[in-house]
Amino acid sequence: MDCIYCQNNLPERAYFCPSCASQCKCKFCAELLVKDAKVCVFCGEEVSMAKKIQGLNTIEFTETEDGRRTFKATFSDSVGQSIIDSLGLIMSNKITGRTLNIEIPDQDEETIEETIITHQPAATGEDEASLLRTIELSKLEQIISLDTDKPILIEPRLKAKSKREFGQRLTILFVYYKNLLDGGGVQRKALTALLDGAGVEDGNIRSWLTKNPLISISGDSVIINPPGIDAAKRFLAEVFDNEVPDVWQLHIVSKIVRKPVKSKVEDHPSEVEAPIPAESIFASSEVEEEVSTPIYISSAIS
Repeated sequence: MDCIYCQNNLPERAYFCPSCASQCKCKFCAELLVKDAKVCVFCGEEVSMAKKIQGLNTIEFTETEDGRRTFKATFSDSVGQSIIDSLGLIMSNKITGRTLNIEIPDQDEETIEETIITHQPAATGEDEASLLRTIELSKLEQIISLDTDKPILIEPRLKAKSKREFGQRLTILFVYYKNLLDGGGVQRKALTALLDGAGVEDGNIRSWLTKNPLISISGDSVIINPPGIDAAKRFLAEVFDNEVPDVWQLHIVSKIVRKPVKSKVEDHPSEVEAPIPAESIFASSEVEEEVSTPIYISSAIS
């Protein structure tokens, strides 16, 4: 006897084809069925599998407007088991935060298998923003400590190119840190203590605080502006980027280079060069070249 659907050779007592899972004989009267018939033409018994067999070994995938996705696969018994095992391994190892529902029928049933895999929508924009905030707070904690009464700088490598820029970066990062914590600003007193502790609080930084678009001063509070938030994110990324050089290092003072002044007294051997006052050497923090004016002293010969 051959299967009426796939022509596979079957035993005489077979009711179903092991290759395509199609019903070939009526379970009530044992007569051969007519292909695609919904009932047995001899006794009228309904062929319950007829409708399902038409959709044998199919895969369906749907996605709703709210982001829910459903994957539905229908296989014969012989094909389904290996598919289910493979999907189970893939989903358990590769997909996190998802629900896997697998129905495995009894191998003794004449059967069709359905595998349904459903997962929740991906993380929303709010979830991503919360994750980014957590990462940035973790990095800022490694730069500035708030565990004491006064904020303390604990990571001096801010990748600044000068003392002035170091103070600016430290200010922006501190104000942004407080903004992430509570959405507000920092007290001017606390900012001054942080800058003073780092040795960069001076007239230049005080003047910059009142004349830049990155932050605003409201009463006794310093508040970060949107351009300052962008700058803080960039500074934060550079601090932890090993490819960005750390040009100006905290607590390292550049030496002042001066050219020596050379004076020759050739025409007047009795002339004496006046010494350079010691206080003039440290009068400026800039690189300078000083020229002294010799004083001539004549001696009378009688």
